[in-house]
Amino acid sequence: MNLVTGAGGFLGRALMAELSARNLPALGVDMQEGDIADPAFLNTLPTKVDRVFHLAAQTYVPDSWERPQEFIRTNALGTGNILQYCVENKTPVTLISGYLYGTPQVLPITESHPLSAGNPYALSKKLAEEMGEFYHRVHGVPITIIRPFNIYGPGQNIKFLIPTIIEQVLHADKVEVQDLAPKRDFLFYEDLVEALILTRDCLGGLETFNIGSGYSIDVQEVIDTVQRVAGTAKPVHSKEMRRQNEVMDVVADITRAKTQLDWAPRHSFEDGIRKIISLA
Repeated sequence: MNLVTGAGGFLGRALMAELSARNLPALGVDMQEGDIADPAFLNTLPTKVDRVFHLAAQTYVPDSWERPQEFIRTNALGTGNILQYCVENKTPVTLISGYLYGTPQVLPITESHPLSAGNPYALSKKLAEEMGEFYHRVHGVPITIIRPFNIYGPGQNIKFLIPTIIEQVLHADKVEVQDLAPKRDFLFYEDLVEALILTRDCLGGLETFNIGSGYSIDVQEVIDTVQRVAGTAKPVHSKEMRRQNEVMDVVADITRAKTQLDWAPRHSFEDGIRKIISLA
């Protein structure tokens, strides 16, 4: 059986559904069922698990500037508890990390690129990775670290860029964003779920994989694609407001995932947008 933390979240729901579709038994736990940063919560978990998918986390970067302690508590201390659970139950774990490279020195970005936490969210994930490396080195826990780039898909929180743009394109008089210039490597959530499931074959060692599309597009291109798919031509307004410590371009080098996981993204950006709008 597989254990999925954060099973009620955007990605967790999709992973649970895909595991079920493949007849892979899974138990999902979520924050509503207990505090993952409380060691007592571990006593409620089963002791016979084939793999843990640790997805439970605080994720929205702007919120991390407002509530950094909450992000550290959930993402770092919560991960430490899960790792301790894996030690006690001799269970391999797939850890969902995040974008930890700061302003990239070179594009595309490989897993060996120096890490730099540019915001409290990234700091919390960097601490989580360091604990994973420690638990592997000291206790021999098999750990697979997944570093997703910018994930999007149906059901994502409206706070994120793509749901905000789609909502405006479909229901508002204009599209208004903070900044049109930043470029991101966007990946449709089904492709990330596929990568997660493939980590079930990683049964030893410590592995780290970038998971992204391998190319970047800017906010203007995102809006243009959504409008093209939706058949609209609404005016676009940018506030020209750059976020604190904004990174202007990121592209994932996904060579390692391709060669070691036999994984590659199946959806273009437009494919993903079409799927989301078809469900709207």
